[in-house]
Amino acid sequence: MIKNLPRWMNWLINHTRGKTVGDLAGVFPPIFDRYYKIYLPFAFAEKFPEDTYPILPDSIAEMNARAAIGKVFFEPNNWEKIKPDYLRPIFLHGLAEHYQVPYSKTLGIQEIYRKLGKKPIQLQRSIDYETAVLSSLVTWLGAKKKVRQFDYGNFQLSGLQKEYQQDWIKVIKLADWPTAFRQQNELLNQPYPYLSAYLFPSKKDWCIAAGSRLGGHFLLMALNDEMGEALEQLDNLEVVRLEGFY
Repeated sequence: MIKNLPRWMNWLINHTRGKTVGDLAGVFPPIFDRYYKIYLPFAFAEKFPEDTYPILPDSIAEMNARAAIGKVFFEPNNWEKIKPDYLRPIFLHGLAEHYQVPYSKTLGIQEIYRKLGKKPIQLQRSIDYETAVLSSLVTWLGAKKKVRQFDYGNFQLSGLQKEYQQDWIKVIKLADWPTAFRQQNELLNQPYPYLSAYLFPSKKDWCIAAGSRLGGHFLLMALNDEMGEALEQLDNLEVVRLEGFY
């Protein structure tokens, strides 16, 4: 275990270490009143002819058909990445409705894939859409505020050497969060979002968790009752209140 852990991280790590994955108690200390899952949207090509698109062509005719569809819908030199003009943001509830999958609080994108037996080709991530969600939260919480950031993706400091601590634990202006997210994700160019493990103000009246340990296309947020009521009223977000598990 790392010695000399900063006190402003201690309150978080000590209370959550060793808890069950999927349990909110393994993500947040027991000082909050409400817990939410905030979904990040996907980029969805509604008019893409998935039913007629030959994913694995086995004839010249199918190869030609595949190429013809690709020229219309895909970005040049980036095969099977759909052009932004054909995309619109869609949240998990909308995906479940589109694919006629029963929606629940515990539904995740992997469950949709399993029920479909595949990943839909007209579905991809969009950093623009994800950044819009972060920007909405920043505006609501107060862009000028400074927050504590723990940028280590798996929520745990136990394997992080002392000399690297300061690279992962820092204070930032909340307004810089979406910009840093965009820069990191454009650089990494991976099929799922990379997010800081924790963000919270010094007063600890709210806390946002993300990172690789969650394994999903969403944020978790813990806060007090009054802020929770306001969060539920925000436009252009898909927010689900949670009890003990995510």
